[in-house]
Amino acid sequence: MSGARKTLRGVKTMGSLVDLRRTRTAAGALLELSALANEKERLNKELTAAARRQAEIVERLKEIAAKEHRLQGFVKEPDMVGIVCPQTPPDTGRRIKAKEIRY
Repeated sequence: MSGARKTLRGVKTMGSLVDLRRTRTAAGALLELSALANEKERLNKELTAAARRQAEIVERLKEIAAKEHRLQGFVKEPDMVGIVCPQTPPDTGRRIKAKEIRY
């Protein structure tokens, strides 16, 4: 077995033969240029989408890190709940009525 890896670009098909023959004429060259421009536009759109997605992921990772940091404070010092989340009402010892659903 040879050590070289085969890729799709190395595959010889009738399509690649037609592409080579097409570029020999002016009309064929224009057609190829049009196809290349379309592929280039598609790839640029993919790069833009990937960059946007990467920015979203980085932002979410920052949010997760901030939340982890806040939660670590609860674990180390349980009394910090009232300090970090003052809007949390203190536990008044009330019981919550729950209905049991039977089928």
